[in-house]
Amino acid sequence: MNRALFSPPPGLPSPFTGNRCPGMPHPEVTLNGNSRPYNFNSQVCNEMHMQSCTKPNKPKQNYPGDQAALKALHPDGLTPRNIWQLSRFKDATKEVQKRLSTCTNQEFTELVQGLRGHFCEASKDPNANHVMQVVIEHSFQEVAEWIFEEIRDAGVINVAQHRYQCRIVQRMLEHFPPTLVEEIGSYILSDLAEVQNLCTHNFGNYVMSCLLERARNHHQRYLMNFLISCCASIGRENNGAAVLGAALSIDNVEDLKENLASAILACEALVSEFMALSRHGSSTVKLAIRVIQIKCPDKAMQHLLWLKDSEGRLRANRYGRALVAFAKEELNKIKH
Repeated sequence: MNRALFSPPPGLPSPFTGNRCPGMPHPEVTLNGNSRPYNFNSQVCNEMHMQSCTKPNKPKQNYPGDQAALKALHPDGLTPRNIWQLSRFKDATKEVQKRLSTCTNQEFTELVQGLRGHFCEASKDPNANHVMQVVIEHSFQEVAEWIFEEIRDAGVINVAQHRYQCRIVQRMLEHFPPTLVEEIGSYILSDLAEVQNLCTHNFGNYVMSCLLERARNHHQRYLMNFLISCCASIGRENNGAAVLGAALSIDNVEDLKENLASAILACEALVSEFMALSRHGSSTVKLAIRVIQIKCPDKAMQHLLWLKDSEGRLRANRYGRALVAFAKEELNKIKH
């Protein structure tokens, strides 16, 4: 222990000796209005320490905006004029979502007109973005079109990398008509350099996983071929491994899933040094082996044996240990 880092304030004894400094008067401490002699190990100083470390509870602040928002939310209080303002208040946003989910189509169309021109700004708000997601889930062609125009003008790639806006793109892929889903896919896949960045991005990887699941078949195949060619670089990142795992989980491109699984497992350095040691990477390796097992059980066994033999390198990491245990379990199943 470096005692210099724990040197006492001037006039106080060393905490390592428990004795006061020679020639100095006995210092006193004040606790609850009472002065007592200082003793480093005394209960008094322990109480002082606890008092200094305990933060006082701050009273909950009641913002006038919240009160006004809640007061406005009587049965007929939500209008196109105030929906944008109310969506941003934490105490009002849930009521706005509930109203949008239960109103008629005509009321819905009228209310969401109050969000037109504010959609991108609202989707960045920690409260309003939930309202925007409800709007997308219940939107029809006319509303979906102007929502898509606003997101397109802001840049689909930029929106997909935002903490809250990435959710908006996911809901669009899940609930928009097929024609608009195809347009969104075209914008995302137009720049392959940005596609690779999105695959490894903290928020963009969720959009790419959703795109793999929801995109039209030709976009799925295009993206799968790209992942096959770049899996060695994308799989080094935990987020990228999650996208590879999503690609191995979709149903309608079985031939490309097998190619992707083979490409991942063929890179032994990628598996042993990166993917086996991360949360999503280890799960993706398991998926790849299971995909290979369907048509090439002998090839899958070779990879399982290699994982078992790599126990010495992988056992230092919990994900590596889990992967070795998976390999041993699968080999036992094959033997029996």
